[in-house]
Amino acid sequence: MYIIKKILIIAVLLCVSAVMIHPALIYAAPLEEQLDNIKQEKEQNQKKIEEIKESESELLSQINVVEEQNLKTLAELDELYRTLSRTKENIGENIIKIEGKNKELKEIESNLDKKTQILNNRIVSIYKYGNNNLLELLIGTEDFLDFFSKIKMMDRIAREDVTAIQDIKEDRSRLLEIKENIIDLKEEQEENKKETERLLSQAEAKSKEIEIIYNEKKGLLQKTQQDKVALLAMDRQLSAKENEIKDVLKGMTQGTSPTGKLLWPTNGKLSSGFGPRGGRFHSGTDIYCARGTPVIAADSGQVIQTGYHRGYGNFILVYHGGGFATFYAHLDGFAVSGGQPVGRGQTIGYVGTTGWTTGPHLHFEVRINGIAKNPMSYF
Repeated sequence: MYIIKKILIIAVLLCVSAVMIHPALIYAAPLEEQLDNIKQEKEQNQKKIEEIKESESELLSQINVVEEQNLKTLAELDELYRTLSRTKENIGENIIKIEGKNKELKEIESNLDKKTQILNNRIVSIYKYGNNNLLELLIGTEDFLDFFSKIKMMDRIAREDVTAIQDIKEDRSRLLEIKENIIDLKEEQEENKKETERLLSQAEAKSKEIEIIYNEKKGLLQKTQQDKVALLAMDRQLSAKENEIKDVLKGMTQGTSPTGKLLWPTNGKLSSGFGPRGGRFHSGTDIYCARGTPVIAADSGQVIQTGYHRGYGNFILVYHGGGFATFYAHLDGFAVSGGQPVGRGQTIGYVGTTGWTTGPHLHFEVRINGIAKNPMSYF
């Protein structure tokens, strides 16, 4: 974010300078010095790019680890969802079992009540009649065979009573067993459900935590990549500027060497000199002539810039080496373009009325390391 802000601030300052600052001041420092500054800035910029690349690589590695963790957690969640589904199915099966147990329980309770009632009746009868039944049986028998038969019947009834008592004991034991079984089933299913839900809750919380970490890492990666793009763009701009200055320096060495004595830049007469004028400082000389009159390079050099300025209108800036530059303003048009080498006396433009003017004329300046000098001292 800091890098992007820095780029924006530089861009804004450049835009402001284009409007407010004299075009020649852009090249105030010697080109060699600018080239050294650009090289240093490129080296610093390259270090930052390498650092960002390392951060990007590390973040990508961290994101891969987080993604693997997330996949593992999602697999765990999937398994837990299946476990919960099976638990619910088991709960359904247990409910059916419990219903069956309850039904069996009711049947046993009903049979137990009946058997208990029968046994109670038998006990009451025995208590009520006691041994009298045996006496009545002896008196009431017609013969020994009849007596033996009745004795045998009473013995069978006694055995059935014992069996009934045993059945009642077994039914009661079975009853207790079923009740305990029902309790165990309910506790088991409740425990399984709670445990599964607990594990599921933990896994979901872990998944959310991983998602938060993942989003943070992605956000950092996005910012890092944006910073890298900004730095690479700045590096391209610096390289372009570096190449531009190299071309200018190359053109300067290939062109005619500056003589140090300037030619009069157009066919006209001096209308306003260098120095204070109307409460302001006039940084050059004005040469009056007809519109369209050719403007020549006052000495050999390299066209640094052609452009438009609110006050100066169409202008040309020519660099002659050693921090020496000439400036031509209020032009009607251009005969050269930026970066082009020019020879001494070569036509570079035409007199006009662009910018703030009261009539056709050439505004001509001499600047050494960006500082305006009286042009008349160099003719």
